[in-house]
Amino acid sequence: MALYKKLFKVTDLSHTIANGMPVFPGSDQIALESIANSSSDGYNELKLEITGHTGTHLDCALHMFDNGFDCESASPAQFTGAGIVIDCRDCARIITRRVIQSYQKRIKKVEFVLLYTGWDQLWGNPRYFEDFPVLEEEAADFLTGFKLKGIGVDAPSFDPVHSSALPVHHHILSKGILLIENLTGMDKIADSRFVFSCFPLKIHKGDGSPVRAVAIQ
Repeated sequence: MALYKKLFKVTDLSHTIANGMPVFPGSDQIALESIANSSSDGYNELKLEITGHTGTHLDCALHMFDNGFDCESASPAQFTGAGIVIDCRDCARIITRRVIQSYQKRIKKVEFVLLYTGWDQLWGNPRYFEDFPVLEEEAADFLTGFKLKGIGVDAPSFDPVHSSALPVHHHILSKGILLIENLTGMDKIADSRFVFSCFPLKIHKGDGSPVRAVAIQ
């Protein structure tokens, strides 16, 4: 019974889904529409039209590989585990292997690595999708050497906005490791021990899904 009396601190690491929210260049805008309201219908209901890679979201392997795991087939355990934050705010446009490697001992003890760039402060600004920090291919290769479930970042993508080859996506997802993009609020957990959770909707053959990402301490 003592377990249920314990109070946990839960930190939200997700952007709000709303009409007019930022979307990746070339993606469809979301549509959030009221289709029932309590005054005339006796209840409230919203209709949501959204692509799977909008806002704070995760990428499954199916996003890049036709035989990759998806939101439906993956075990729920894939989406939660011990995490750490790696401070990448001094990395400018490239998150280097040197920075990642300095956290090697801590990475060995966790299942999720969150890359804290501070880029989320530009959310809502057109600059958010311009020249954001991306993961160096050597750094990506280094991270896949650990038993990780996922890697997250508080920026739009792990590859440059105009990349068509998407080498970092391919390399990390090919190892069965999730990618979580458009996180926010890492400053609140930067020096903490926490459990990270990013459960997707259970979408049939879903290659990705918006998530409510949180850190539980």
